Amino acid sequence: GRCLFSLEKIEDGMYSFESKWIPPLEELCKKAKRCKFSFEINYEELSMGIYGRAIYNYEDDSFIDYYLPDEILNRRDYDDDGNFMLDGKICDQEYEMEWLESELEKLINKNKR
Repeated sequence: GRCLFSLEKIEDGMYSFESKWIPPLEELCKKAKRCKFSFEINYEELSMGIYGRAIYNYEDDSFIDYYLPDEILNRRDYDDDGNFMLDGKICDQEYEMEWLESELEKLINKNKR
C-alpha cells in the first residue's frame, strides 16, 4: 500500500510529506539507490516519543538514522493546561522544537567523531 501522503514540492530538491508513524526509511533507501539520489529526512511523531533525522548517500550506499533516545525525550512534558515543560519547568511553547533540534544536533555531532 501507499505509505506517503500529501507529497508536496517545497523548492527544487526539497519535498515535504506525511506518512503513517515513522517514514518508510527502508523503502526510501531502496528507491534512492535505484534512482540514484541521496536524501536527508527529518521526522517526528512527538506523541509517540519519536524525533530524528535519517541520511542516505547513494554514492557509497550508506545510511544512518539518528534519533533521540527516551532519556532525552522524557525530559519534556506538558502540564494540565497544555504548557510545554522541560525538566519540570514551564517553557515557551516555541522552545520545544528548538530544544529538540538542538539535542538532535548534539547527538549527530557526538556520533560523527
